[in-house]
Amino acid sequence: MMALDASALANAALYFIITLLGLTMMSFAALVSVQIVRGRARRREAAAAAAVRPDLQQALVRFLAGSPVDDAIREHLATHRQEVIETLLSFQSTVGGGARDRLCNLALDLGLVYDWCQEGGRGELMRRRKAMARLAFVSYYEPCRRVAGEMMSRALEDPDYEIRLSAARGLAQTGIQTDVEDVLLLALGPNRFIRAVLTEELRRHAMMLSAEAVPEVLGSGQSEYVRAALEILAAWERAIPIEHLRRFLDHRDREIRVLALRLAPIAAPDPDSRAAICRSLDDDDAEVRYLAIAAAGRLKLAEALPKLAVRLRQEPIEGARLAAEALLHIPPEGPMVLRELAAGEDRAARAARENLDRSRGGA
Repeated sequence: MMALDASALANAALYFIITLLGLTMMSFAALVSVQIVRGRARRREAAAAAAVRPDLQQALVRFLAGSPVDDAIREHLATHRQEVIETLLSFQSTVGGGARDRLCNLALDLGLVYDWCQEGGRGELMRRRKAMARLAFVSYYEPCRRVAGEMMSRALEDPDYEIRLSAARGLAQTGIQTDVEDVLLLALGPNRFIRAVLTEELRRHAMMLSAEAVPEVLGSGQSEYVRAALEILAAWERAIPIEHLRRFLDHRDREIRVLALRLAPIAAPDPDSRAAICRSLDDDDAEVRYLAIAAAGRLKLAEALPKLAVRLRQEPIEGARLAAEALLHIPPEGPMVLRELAAGEDRAARAARENLDRSRGGA
């Protein structure tokens, strides 16, 4: 009896396994069929999109050149919406001025800007990123900014850094002081990549920001923001009043001191800042010394001549060359020092001769 029960159980188990395998094979076959159907549909869609693309591109070119007719574009929008969007955006880097206005206005008229506002505010992350990047481009055009502006201001606080960056790039185009200052605040944050991108976006507003916003940051006493602001100014090569820079030439924070020395040659020096640059010629940090050497030469600091001569004799060949070049820029005493030292055979003499020969060649 027990043998019969065991046999029945074995047969039931075998039947169950065969059934399970059959169902699995059927499911796999169904899945493969679905993928085949989807693949064929995608290929048909791609082929259809490729077929309309030349006509769509020509229609857009005519429209951007000034033609008021956009019927063909609207017809394609009804059947190949994604292709219209991609083709329209492909002109981003190739148009400017009035043509760019027409491109952005077309996106607005077609309802795309409103769609991107909705997509940028909710849903899947990659979709939101794409929508915000598109809004950043069309924000160049003032009517588009009116539609997207409030949402982009909110997006400056989005948890995703790419969305924050796109929002900031869009707001930087408004030229409105409060918007530009909000973008500056984001650029002052800890993300160095965002700062590098926004530094270029804000360059066109350098004069506005240098009048009030940047001096306010420099006077905040918060080292992390001061460093970031000086970094932006150095990238802009933007002169600022010396009273805002002087305190940083002797700052305890090395990075701040380095950035201040980079900016010193384009600021109008006063006695205190000149003295700070001369003190930096004796700094233990080689980069600080080299920046001070360059600043002394560009500012033609006659009081730095003795220390520059010392640096010429004591620095390695790279520093000696910098010191020789700085001396050359402080006539008449600087070139005289170079001629006196050029007679030797050490590295100071070699650096002196190189700069004297270069100055003769340039003359």
